[in-house]
Amino acid sequence: MLGVLAWILIVISATIWQIVAAIWVLCRIIPQGTTSQATRAIQTKPPILQDPQHKPIGVVETHSKSAVMVGKPDSINVEMDSVEKKLVVTQKDKLKQLRNK
Repeated sequence: MLGVLAWILIVISATIWQIVAAIWVLCRIIPQGTTSQATRAIQTKPPILQDPQHKPIGVVETHSKSAVMVGKPDSINVEMDSVEKKLVVTQKDKLKQLRNK
């Protein structure tokens, strides 16, 4: 019994090593430099254009006026839609009803 298990383990490990070796050989045979034009276009970065007359601006400060109201408003002009009162049945209410039966 022990000999059969050892034989199975040897065959499985040899198979795994053959697969790993085949993948390694394929990676060495296939040249890494062959890429499609689309892949090359994606990998290349666009050139950075620098105008010699253009100087960097640096930090630009902007001022903005904001009207912030603190306190209660003088009047409220909000129109309310009609509100209908309805019974909302939740899962919790259903469980309570089932327990009380």
